[in-house]
Amino acid sequence: MANSFYVKLIAWGKCASSPEVKLLIIRTWAFWQRSKRLLIGLLVYSVLKIAVALAVDLSPTMLLPGEEPPLGTCYFEDTRNEAVVYIFLAMFESVILILTVYKRVHDYKNSQSRIVVTLYHDGMFYMLCILGITLANVIIGAALSSAYSDMLDALQLVSHSVLASRILFRIRDSNERIHE
Repeated sequence: MANSFYVKLIAWGKCASSPEVKLLIIRTWAFWQRSKRLLIGLLVYSVLKIAVALAVDLSPTMLLPGEEPPLGTCYFEDTRNEAVVYIFLAMFESVILILTVYKRVHDYKNSQSRIVVTLYHDGMFYMLCILGITLANVIIGAALSSAYSDMLDALQLVSHSVLASRILFRIRDSNERIHE
């Protein structure tokens, strides 16, 4: 049990400092004209989300009813609490999505800049894809056997990287078209 605690603590620490989370926060902060209040709010919200998710993940109390992996075995399964953790992640991603949509509609509605349009369109595509995978993880964790609990974890990590790279390549392409 103690080893499990430390493994989860290290995993959550890596998640908290992941480039994907930093990218989302910095991108949203940039859209909001580098507002200090927004940055502080997002950072505090991110830390609270991680603390609550870690507490839920490490909780010995099962928050969702259903079959759990046997204790003391070497199964690579998570408990049903993992679905609750993904709910907190979906909430964070939804806040980022709402802030981005608000800024696009409120401040950049008529912007014709290729870079701004590319950032917003690709950013929305990125957030909707990631939010969809996160919600799929919630459903799988809550509805299926715990043997399937980690089924989309790798897909979610890879999707972050692929979609972030897509945004960078398209921004570079937009920039090259402007300078032609």
